[in-house]
Amino acid sequence: MCYTQRGDASEGARIIQVYDAEMQALQSTKNSSRMLEEAYATGVAILAKYSEQGDRLKVIVHLFSQI
Repeated sequence: MCYTQRGDASEGARIIQVYDAEMQALQSTKNSSRMLEEAYATGVAILAKYSEQGDRLKVIVHLFSQI
């Protein structure tokens, strides 16, 4: 009976270890997802600024070509 209790304890510890590893993997995945979303949003903002800048340059080139 004592052997079974030790076996149960080690099995319980193993289950907790696997659960902890899975929770760490889940948290890592969530962190990675958040970082990718932030990087995407930053990229979109940069491209929008480039687009605005390009539009302004087109207007300036058009104005100077009329001079």
